[in-house]
Amino acid sequence: MSGRIRLVVAVAVRFRSLVVALAAVLTALATAVPAHAGKNRFTPFGPDGGVLYALAVDPRDDEVLYASSGRGLVKSLDGGESWRLSAVGAEGYFINALAVDPSEPDRVYAVGTLGGDYSVFRSDDAGAHWQRVARGDGFLSAEEVTVLPDGTVLVGSSQILWRSTDHGATWLPAFATAGSADQFHSLAWSPLAPRTVYAATLFYRLKSEDAGATWARLQEVPGEFQPSINALAVAPGDPLRVYETGDGAIPGLLTYRSRDGGATWERLLRFGGHRLLVDPRDPDIVYGANLHGLFVSRDGGETWHKARRGVPPLDIDETDWYDVFDFAAGPRGTIYAATGQGLLRSDDAGYHWRRPAGRGLRSNPVTFLRLDPHDPEHWLVRSFDDFYATEDGGRSFAPTAEALRGRQLVILELDPFTPGRVLAIVWGRQELARFELLESRDGGATWKRIGPPAPSEAVDLVFVSRRVLLTAAGGTIWRSTNDGGRWRPVLTATCACDGAVRFRHLVADPARPATFYALADVVVPHGADPPRIYRSLDAGRHWSLWATGYRALAPDPHDPRVVYVAQNRTIARTRNGGRSFETLGTLPGDAVRELQVDENRPDVLYATTFASGVWRSLDGGRTWELLPGLPNGGLVGIQEFAQDRSRPGRLLAAPASGGLWRGDFD
Repeated sequence: MSGRIRLVVAVAVRFRSLVVALAAVLTALATAVPAHAGKNRFTPFGPDGGVLYALAVDPRDDEVLYASSGRGLVKSLDGGESWRLSAVGAEGYFINALAVDPSEPDRVYAVGTLGGDYSVFRSDDAGAHWQRVARGDGFLSAEEVTVLPDGTVLVGSSQILWRSTDHGATWLPAFATAGSADQFHSLAWSPLAPRTVYAATLFYRLKSEDAGATWARLQEVPGEFQPSINALAVAPGDPLRVYETGDGAIPGLLTYRSRDGGATWERLLRFGGHRLLVDPRDPDIVYGANLHGLFVSRDGGETWHKARRGVPPLDIDETDWYDVFDFAAGPRGTIYAATGQGLLRSDDAGYHWRRPAGRGLRSNPVTFLRLDPHDPEHWLVRSFDDFYATEDGGRSFAPTAEALRGRQLVILELDPFTPGRVLAIVWGRQELARFELLESRDGGATWKRIGPPAPSEAVDLVFVSRRVLLTAAGGTIWRSTNDGGRWRPVLTATCACDGAVRFRHLVADPARPATFYALADVVVPHGADPPRIYRSLDAGRHWSLWATGYRALAPDPHDPRVVYVAQNRTIARTRNGGRSFETLGTLPGDAVRELQVDENRPDVLYATTFASGVWRSLDGGRTWELLPGLPNGGLVGIQEFAQDRSRPGRLLAAPASGGLWRGDFD
């Protein structure tokens, strides 16, 4: 498999994984939120935001945007500050590309996929409603669409470039490639030469001078093997200026520039990427993107500079939420970028960028939610790489923990013994194999590094007392008696199998301060042995195997004799310290991810799942009901879950689809 094909496959996998995880960005300013939770159902609250994938701008107004988000097709009338769903007729489809008809801007086209179905949609009322105008195997992997000023529509799919001159009523193949891996990823034209169109696949560069009716191949290096190119763009202000780019990390994939409409080419060695946009006001200003961020050239591609002012970390080496998925330009020159951390906007040709609020998207991934054990109104919330704090129980949020921004966070926990103290474990800046232990004494606002590096591969952190800590890394549990200044192993778990034990979670027993549990998986080649639970009765000094076969555990805070456990969908309980277990009931949904006992009502249990939301039992685990209100009818995995201690019955959940949700349940 060639390097170029591997790159394209990797990009496709990244798109799919991001749709599942659905990433976005929280607002950069303190944001007011609704004061009331849903009654007996979850409703979204907190700062909004969301990942955007495909973009299009109304040619009459820089502020009118169409986009593809984790929620589906959305539209903004204020430059991305707020959004509303605009997907009637195309519900459920992931939209790969969007285009507005420049001669009739209320007519918009979209290409998308749902399962194995690839379709082309058209809206005649500015995105309010959509109708399918094409589908089938011929449109396999359709990921590019453009509309020429005369209304001609071009759609790029795998091996075929489609053309319609009647607004999508009929389609004819305008060009077909020979390569099975050829994907039309770029279609570009200039309003100054509206019948001249350029198209690009992995191995073909094409030019049409009759609005796509006929095509001729272009060659950057006549007589030699042609380079593989990821993106092609034409300068709106100069129809003869054409740019192409590949990925500079792979030898032979570079950036090319033509000043004469593709007749001759110059090879530029300064940049390689997979997205390009030429500024509509200056053909020498080019915006590019690769896996290491967003870049700008102001000299026609000769030199490139990484955009930093207002740009969050987008480097694959710095964050899980990397990359730029699309560019778009407005009629007044506003530049938009759809990134792995939400929408970016520049009003000064890329010198400065800012992130619009994104209200209404509600697809920002919340990966940490921590409620202060000393102040129930104080929480810490993390979305993407940014932290936000609330001091009023979720009525408003403000940015905090600036020192953690851009750091690869592993663990964050609030100290239950010392007000205002928070500990975090992050990847080290210099050696990725070494973890750093950070401390905050002001509730997470400022941070400093303490002690030596934390154990590598740490997966959890538990406070035993004011100075005693426990963490788990790989198959070892570590203990520190001086606030992380020194760590020593207290248990190294092994198995009599061709595999290894891997700890994934530590649980403190709220009813017995010296009792702790450690949940572990046993990983063997091509499978797994039953999971294990270890227990310590002396504050983590000594451990023994307590139970096997259970993946989730919840000690009863009301009765020190009772512990609930779960394996797959089965809920069980011990009332004698683990000597015997009784099966209570079965969850109707999928496998249990976490169990929790209500802090005020001993017979009420909650179960979060990997794909079917939050469940509640009112009879001690015997029968279960799905709590309503979460996206997709509740068929969604739960990343974070908590009970608001200051408001009995109020639950907080962070679904994998994004956002922070809450509900008041009787």
